[in-house]
Amino acid sequence: MVDQLIYKYLKGNINLEEQHELSKWMQGDSKNREVLKKLEIYWEEYDSNLREEELAVRRMILSKMEADSTRALKRSHSFTRYLLRVAAIVVLSLSIGLVLSRYLQKEELPPEVTWVEKQSKPGQKITTILPDGTRVKLNTDSKIIAPTSFTENYRKVILKGEAFFEVTRNEEKPFIIETENMEIIVLGTSFIVSAYEDQVVNSVSVRSGKVEVKGMHATNAIQLNQYEATFYQGESEMKKAEIVNPDYVFGWIDQILLFDNHSIEEVLDRISRWYGVNIDLKKNLEQQKRYTASFENPTLKQVMDILAFVYDFDYEINGNELIIK
Repeated sequence: MVDQLIYKYLKGNINLEEQHELSKWMQGDSKNREVLKKLEIYWEEYDSNLREEELAVRRMILSKMEADSTRALKRSHSFTRYLLRVAAIVVLSLSIGLVLSRYLQKEELPPEVTWVEKQSKPGQKITTILPDGTRVKLNTDSKIIAPTSFTENYRKVILKGEAFFEVTRNEEKPFIIETENMEIIVLGTSFIVSAYEDQVVNSVSVRSGKVEVKGMHATNAIQLNQYEATFYQGESEMKKAEIVNPDYVFGWIDQILLFDNHSIEEVLDRISRWYGVNIDLKKNLEQQKRYTASFENPTLKQVMDILAFVYDFDYEINGNELIIK
């Protein structure tokens, strides 16, 4: 609920994704930003220049807001009316002259930082440039959430899915990537973060430079150098491994589809994500047979023609459905 986001925002404990949601709410209606601005001003005025009785009123109002944040508002009342009603209670409780004079004298708030989403569709790869010049290539079915400008002493974005980052170096502003289970901190380097929501294992793979990775439940952070990776499943200890075949890890950046001694199940999973197709497997395929192949910017038909020959099956492509029979 928006009331929960505003309460967290006023208390200063709102996270990056929640800030993005609050930003979208403000952009949805010009009145929303004005409501939030007034509540910010009232909030700032409470702790100074107010008598004890007025502070008591503040505590009652905050207690009510906190209680309301734990349950949904009734649908019959608009959220804007609710906020304005709270604001009205505050105004009546405070010294009207003090609040109004400070409101009129208050400098304009700096422009709000807005958030944008860039999302690739299944089977699609897109490239976007962040405000600091960092280049991000999103793999299929992935999303990045980033501010329109980096105003803090760090640069932070949210990733869902998989992306290749070429981070513009800035030693005074570390670049931070948040995923559901990891936080990655860099100054300037190139690497891949894979954090699809349906994957048990999240990974970070470094192509150049150095990266620091901290898992949500890990007691230690680790540093990865060139051609090193970490695979995280929620353990308390972070570990790293050498990238033996860089083309397999980084190949998708250059449209290289590579299979390296994979089972047919792994092959089909990779094909499904690469092309954004749903696979309907109507025939039992030989699970023991391993598959190794490399394709440069291939069509789905080119890949399937060879795979069908190796595993002896027929197939049909029907839109985003791949039927194996």
